[in-house]
Amino acid sequence: MDVLGFLSGLVLGASVVVIMSIPLFVKRAVETYAEKVVGNVFEKRIEKYKAELSRATMAREVMLEREMAFYDIIDEQIAELVPLIQDVRDDLTERPFTKEKRDRFVRIPELSIEMKDVSLRYEAYVPTDVWAAFNQLVVELQSQCGQWLDFAKKISSENEVDVEGKDVAGRMCDRVLSLVGTVRVRQADYLKSISGGEK
Repeated sequence: MDVLGFLSGLVLGASVVVIMSIPLFVKRAVETYAEKVVGNVFEKRIEKYKAELSRATMAREVMLEREMAFYDIIDEQIAELVPLIQDVRDDLTERPFTKEKRDRFVRIPELSIEMKDVSLRYEAYVPTDVWAAFNQLVVELQSQCGQWLDFAKKISSENEVDVEGKDVAGRMCDRVLSLVGTVRVRQADYLKSISGGEK
């Protein structure tokens, strides 16, 4: 009986060891599974976040690229506008009316259309106050086009523009130059603010 008692004690001991091992085995299996599931979820979320971050970065780059393109374009347009508007004002008093003078008068409506196109195209990419100042310049220039062309017709037919007309032309020129100054100040203030400089 000793052998039978020994074997039954051995079976009982082995059963206890197996029964005690099952929870440990299940615990390790559950921990491994949970780590894998949580790890996969975490990895997927990290990848999704990286993709969103990448898209946001690309979007910011596109916005900045278009904003800087706006500034480059308006720099060229304003550089053309300032002497052009001063020249047409001065052309009212100088004789004779040449093809060069005619071309300057005709260029005002053409330039205003080009500026309007830029205003509409880049509105979404430019700070509101900078865009509003530029758009106000465009609107003013467009409203003046008819008067500049009327002056051109008058002097091309060898008629002189009277003193009142010259005063009107002077005020129109001053108004455009004032609005150009507003655009430049707002542009400079904004660029200083984003570069970390003082306003």
